[in-house]
Amino acid sequence: MDLNLAFYDWLLSDETAEIVIRHVKESSWNASKKQGYQAIFSCVESFRKDLTALKILKREKTKVPANEVVKYHYLASRSLHAYLSAISDVSTGFDISPREFRVSEGTLNPTSLQSMLFSPPEILGTFAKNALAESVLPVQTKLIGISCIGMEQLYFTLLLGQLLKAATNIPIIVGGTVLIRLFRRGRLSNEWFEKYFDIIVAAEGEIPCERMLANLRKGRPLQEKVPGIIYREDDSVVSTRRQEPLKASECPVPDFSVMPLEAYYSAEITLPLLSSRGCYWGKCEFCSHGMVYGKRYSAYSAQQLLNTVVALSRRYRAKHFAFYDEAIPPTVIRRLGSTFPASSETGWYFTGLIRFEKSYRDVDFERLRRIGFRSLYVGLESASNRVLRLMNKGTTQETILANLGAATRGGIWMHCFVFFGFPGETETDANKTYEFVMDHPDRISSFGCGTFMLEHGAPIFEHLDDFGIRLTHQQDDTIGLAYFYELPKGINKQRAAEWTQKLNQALVEDPKFSAVGWIPREHLSYLLSIMSADDLVKTGMDMASFGWLPRSAKIDEVVSLLPRPSSDYSSIIVNRLSCGVLGMNGNFAELMRLFYEEGLDLKHIADHSPTLVDRLVLTLRPM
Repeated sequence: MDLNLAFYDWLLSDETAEIVIRHVKESSWNASKKQGYQAIFSCVESFRKDLTALKILKREKTKVPANEVVKYHYLASRSLHAYLSAISDVSTGFDISPREFRVSEGTLNPTSLQSMLFSPPEILGTFAKNALAESVLPVQTKLIGISCIGMEQLYFTLLLGQLLKAATNIPIIVGGTVLIRLFRRGRLSNEWFEKYFDIIVAAEGEIPCERMLANLRKGRPLQEKVPGIIYREDDSVVSTRRQEPLKASECPVPDFSVMPLEAYYSAEITLPLLSSRGCYWGKCEFCSHGMVYGKRYSAYSAQQLLNTVVALSRRYRAKHFAFYDEAIPPTVIRRLGSTFPASSETGWYFTGLIRFEKSYRDVDFERLRRIGFRSLYVGLESASNRVLRLMNKGTTQETILANLGAATRGGIWMHCFVFFGFPGETETDANKTYEFVMDHPDRISSFGCGTFMLEHGAPIFEHLDDFGIRLTHQQDDTIGLAYFYELPKGINKQRAAEWTQKLNQALVEDPKFSAVGWIPREHLSYLLSIMSADDLVKTGMDMASFGWLPRSAKIDEVVSLLPRPSSDYSSIIVNRLSCGVLGMNGNFAELMRLFYEEGLDLKHIADHSPTLVDRLVLTLRPM
């Protein structure tokens, strides 16, 4: 069950709208602010329809022009972002966006966490109780597993576990890397066992789960002879021997048959794949991802991958696939390029993650393009060769530039990940990265930027002294995976955040980068399958030049009109792309009503009443 999807559906429900409207009425806000937020949440059905439009494209995508498809994705993305932002404004205790969920404390404090679990915010508590009562408990299963793969999922993991413990005696196991890393860091209370869950699976779950289910069937203790788990025994917490990671050849075709694939907010479902297990490089100082596989690595054969894609394509009528390897190995990339049939024959499209490698040539990316790759994601991290050596990235700026050039010439969209603040980075190094990104918009299609975090489990922990890192005891009681530290030289955490802000602001201000900055990663692959990268950028730039509004959008696709909401105004409009609210009277209100009833598009309205469109864009900014 995907409770993430269920949670977003819940946030867009009439019941949640009623809850937040009541919170607005009970707030100490002034009358004008209350009226504005009530207007937003009274339009919840229209916000839902903005997302439903993407699902309709599944049935009509062959009839809808590509630029119209982009329009619907833009409207849906902006609408969802704006509505969730409004919910965050009203709610106490948490913030939610299409990208993350976090409790207001930010870095979790045990006392505040305990308080939020004992008395959860109404929206979260009601959702969790409803989800368990309607979806989980009726299944009458013998074992319940919860996957917690990011800190943003920790609160829900504990809340669901707490409610399940109160309602049933069914054992609860938790997978993912968060709890095991908290345990190894010493941030996991022994009291969490049996209070929120029974067992933590330390790495891969296939073999441990198989053994636990066998124990249940045979009436043996759940944890008996199960490798790779952590559990509480009397007053102490014990762990069993590590389970060796599975080899690629031992893994079956993934089964998505119980997932509601049609329910996702997408015009085309994208199924996840792996071409390898573990990272073939596995040396980057900052990366803790490899801990799941115990630094082991094995690659799937090209034939096995082809068989998997064929099976998934037939079984689920899927055409889009994403390789979620730490990085697709160069050998696999070349085998894919020479083994898979052309996309023109199959209709398949792919995306994935790679590393920069000196051995890549133009032909490698040309072959990827032939079989359906339209985008790739890659960790650029830094454009300073000195910092790249410190990171043990095994590449250079020269190789990075050559790979980006070869990929873009081959028609591949290249998204680069960048971060500032790696220990030892100087102002000169940071500026090299900034200038590299800004100087190469012809090779970098899009990018994401953040700051370095010293997380538990990264290789750098094996030799902190080599970097001059001194761990501090600041907020030592918090629950988190990142450490606080001090450096003897180089840019500090605050300065790294300033460089990050500078580069991200440049993204907003640069016409090309901002034109595509709104596109969710989940949608990019599909959009690139129906139009060229150049056309996608041009479409985005056209919206930017029109105040970040699609010219062809009808007025009711952007705003909701609420007639006679109060004695103050004859009508109110809610801009669903920004949640801007505007009260109207007189001729202006009448003109808007006529445009709305006639279903005119924004370009037509701009030709006859540019002032009205200007008012619509006042609160709009690129995402």
